[in-house]
Amino acid sequence: MDLSVPAPGSGAALTNAAPASAAARPHPVTTLYPLLLAVFPALWVASTSTGAFAMDDLLTIVGAVLVFTALVFVACIAFVRVLGRDNVLGRAALLTMLVVGWVCYYIPLQLIVATVANPLAQSKVFGPVCVLVSIVILWLVLRRRWTVGGAGKFLTLAGALLVASSAVRVTRADARSRQRVAQSAMWRLVHQPVPVNPALARPGPKRDIYLIVLDGYPNNAVMHARFGFDNTPFLDSLRTLGFTIPQRARSNYTATVLSMSSILNFEHDTLLSRDLKPNDNDQTLPRALIQDNRTARFLRDRGYQYLLFAPEWFDATRRSPLATYAYQGPPHVSLVAELQQTELRRFVFKETLLSKFAVMRRNYGGEYMLDEFQRLREVPSRPEPTFTFAHFLLPHQPIVLDGDCKPRNDAGMIVGERAGMPGTQDLFLGAVRCGNRQILSVVTEILKRSTVPPIIILIGDHGTLTQGWPNDAHLPVDSVAVERLAPLAAFYMPDGGDVPVRDSVTHVNIFRHTLHHYFGADLPPLSNEAFFTQAGEAYLFRPVDERVVLGG
Repeated sequence: MDLSVPAPGSGAALTNAAPASAAARPHPVTTLYPLLLAVFPALWVASTSTGAFAMDDLLTIVGAVLVFTALVFVACIAFVRVLGRDNVLGRAALLTMLVVGWVCYYIPLQLIVATVANPLAQSKVFGPVCVLVSIVILWLVLRRRWTVGGAGKFLTLAGALLVASSAVRVTRADARSRQRVAQSAMWRLVHQPVPVNPALARPGPKRDIYLIVLDGYPNNAVMHARFGFDNTPFLDSLRTLGFTIPQRARSNYTATVLSMSSILNFEHDTLLSRDLKPNDNDQTLPRALIQDNRTARFLRDRGYQYLLFAPEWFDATRRSPLATYAYQGPPHVSLVAELQQTELRRFVFKETLLSKFAVMRRNYGGEYMLDEFQRLREVPSRPEPTFTFAHFLLPHQPIVLDGDCKPRNDAGMIVGERAGMPGTQDLFLGAVRCGNRQILSVVTEILKRSTVPPIIILIGDHGTLTQGWPNDAHLPVDSVAVERLAPLAAFYMPDGGDVPVRDSVTHVNIFRHTLHHYFGADLPPLSNEAFFTQAGEAYLFRPVDERVVLGG
């Protein structure tokens, strides 16, 4: 009997190793880690931004990521089979994880490294290191002997724990937010019936009502002081059409969600401080107040259709249970459009390597907005009375239209430094000129096509922020508030409806005046108080001296 030991590398050694390799073949469950770790980033983002997303949108993202990862997994299985390697599932899983790592984790890991050792996070260093790691993983996948089966068990367990913990946090936060809305003192207040005295209502047919909000559009005084720009020709053109421009118009709040909530519910938002901590980042309640607002409910009860025209990604104004119609964008569908359609999708997309490619960041917002303006012109043709709420991110950053209203940013740059900042002056003023052109065209068309003179409320939700937030720029609140609380305001209100707003008005009282004058709503004016809030202190309402705002 020959008891000799085969030499290393001999065919006999490979033959003897085969049964061990087969025995070490991973269980299919332990190859699920690429799917688990692919959906974790989306769940993590959602768990850290309560109220900034809709649950159905999160499920859509998770589903899309799972489908993408599964397709990559199938392709990797086919690749491993072509190579003729054993343990096909284990090798394909590791190869799929390599793709998932590059797509979903390159940017987050680079950011983490930057907080610890910034020089190592530079692309010229971090990139080659990731390539080297990828080469090692490829070598493990391609080598004949499979020896990393244990890693699959560990990664699957870790991925399951991460996904489960994030899913629990998201679910609990969503349930807690919904409960907070139902128990909110503010929610109960704005859902009380609005008292009406029919004797005070103006007789005649129902008028279409348009609330057109240009996000971050300042008044002419701020245009002069901060940008050296004279907006008088635009304002004079509105006056020629019959608009009233108040001498003094102010927003009561510095944040979009608070400003919109106070406008549409004609109540001060300070009551939110009973339900939310000053540093709470949960926007569920103010967003719910916008979506299920008192103005829309009041008008729906009187036979109005509620129409929504909103930015392609801002959920607070993009959806409403009361809406008869909500603009969904140009008719053709593209991958870029789908990736940019909601705030959560943008957050998740920004964290992936795909966002580094210009072709994936092609301008969609400009195309969307131009088509939206076009659709808005068609509203007067509807036979029923309508309440139209149109919210445009113009001239708010990211700036997607230039002065000639041509979509810009085709190179994939995000224009504007930070949320609320106007960006460079020439780009900002280009967006202002485009907004002026579109608005004049739209309101002229609306007035021409309306059989009954409509009501048109044209405002900015707040002004600009050229100096930065006080907590960043170390500035007194009042010096920033004078600019931030000074938005555009113009009103087309036939039959004497403009009388209460000719001199001055604040946002919280706009619909109190409108519904009182035209429908007899018993809504006395509220105080013109203004409050400053900022990032990290979303519900810390700092009163602002009205004389500061009025005096500029």
